[in-house]
Amino acid sequence: MSDVWSYDPGYRPDDPRHGLSPDELTEFYLSRPATWLIRCTYGPDGLAKRNDALPAHIAYYKARRDQIRFVGPIVKDDGETPIGSFVMVDADSRKAAEDFIAGEGFVQAGMISKIEIKRFVETSLNERRQLEMTPDPSKQLFLCELIDGPDGAEKRKSTGPAHHAYQASVMDSFIARGPMRSDDGRGVIGTTYIIQVDDRAAAEAFVAAEPMSKAGVFSEIRIDRWRFGKSID
Repeated sequence: MSDVWSYDPGYRPDDPRHGLSPDELTEFYLSRPATWLIRCTYGPDGLAKRNDALPAHIAYYKARRDQIRFVGPIVKDDGETPIGSFVMVDADSRKAAEDFIAGEGFVQAGMISKIEIKRFVETSLNERRQLEMTPDPSKQLFLCELIDGPDGAEKRKSTGPAHHAYQASVMDSFIARGPMRSDDGRGVIGTTYIIQVDDRAAAEAFVAAEPMSKAGVFSEIRIDRWRFGKSID
């Protein structure tokens, strides 16, 4: 039997995941559409190339908007200066996700020095999408990537109820949330949030208060300012 999620996760009785065994829960997640998080980091000359590459970048995403859940630039804390891009895309496999990102305008222009791809499961059963949402203009958006340490799976076992209670208490701050999983979808390797909060200090406090953070589940925490892109408007 798999030991993934082999604790009481604390799901509410009205949640379809309530009462599932660890193996049943894994199969539940495997039944969901395959979604991939793709983070692209600009190279040293990326910003200089951006304006010329932008039309092709926009056209590429606009033509594939039905695949895209969220897309937009990763920016400095000034909220304006791009340092990379992030897209959450539906694709059947890692190879399909790799092929998807290889064709986009910024990659084709040689702007990108690093591409990171991770499988993801949107926790919201409503499968939220950017085109259906309007962020609060008084808030800032942050991409939070929380990577499990080598003993993360073991430490997750003791944090399930507290983790879900915490998420319920801050639900209004989430744009998207869910576990990152191994390429085959069976193992949990981390957690990703997109949140809207007042500022970076609030984003850092949000992540620090997460019971999994307190339990030492994560070996790496990345919190980056982000915004909705205009390429799929």
